[in-house]
Amino acid sequence: MAFPFKAVGGMRDDLLDAQASVDWAVAQFEILKPRIEAWQHAVSHSITDKLKAQGQHKVIRLADIEAPPAIINAEVGAIINSIRSSLDILMTSIAGRHGVPNDRAYFPIAGSHQKFITGDYNGEKMIQALPIPTQTIIENLEPWRGRDGNILLVALHDLDVLRKHKRLVSVSPVPFETEITDAGGNGELVTILGANDQPVVEPLGVPPEGKINFTFNISISESDFTAESPVLVSLGEFASAATASIKRFDI
Repeated sequence: MAFPFKAVGGMRDDLLDAQASVDWAVAQFEILKPRIEAWQHAVSHSITDKLKAQGQHKVIRLADIEAPPAIINAEVGAIINSIRSSLDILMTSIAGRHGVPNDRAYFPIAGSHQKFITGDYNGEKMIQALPIPTQTIIENLEPWRGRDGNILLVALHDLDVLRKHKRLVSVSPVPFETEITDAGGNGELVTILGANDQPVVEPLGVPPEGKINFTFNISISESDFTAESPVLVSLGEFASAATASIKRFDI
């Protein structure tokens, strides 16, 4: 997997610390990647199958999937924290740029657009003391919950809060690729179910005695945004969102 990130050159000096926090996180991808690959090559699992009451529709359930080592959870949490911290560092730098006291400078995540407009979020006093054009840049990042908000920034914030105040971010094994080899059976329908009996493969007309091979990956299970994507893809999207936010102030 290629990681589409490079150190940012030519950026304003007061943004370099924020960007360095993202760059450090991205540099950890190359350390995390082989850990994930080592688990992928060795992960154990079992399958169970049964015939449904009506007809000969075969159901295969994945079970006993070996959990990733806890160090992966810890590394993912540290990467998330560094990316999220870059946004708070950004707000501290922007406050300093405009001579605004920055002892309580936070990148805002409001409950809704309306709450953002009314200043109902952490760090509102600092942000409301900034020049109107700078406030507009922040508002254009849409840092609030809801369908009209920035889902990436909200998910990044929520995962970091979970990591800091409750537990390590949970990563879960997910079968991302399935190969069913024809063994010359009778073409009955097969459904493959993963965790919580969620379908991994919808019903297919394949022989029940065919050989089934799974390729597992890891996702961050505690956010709807990340649950369907490999963890490195989700982390890359968080890093891209943070860098894009920082570059909005490179003026």
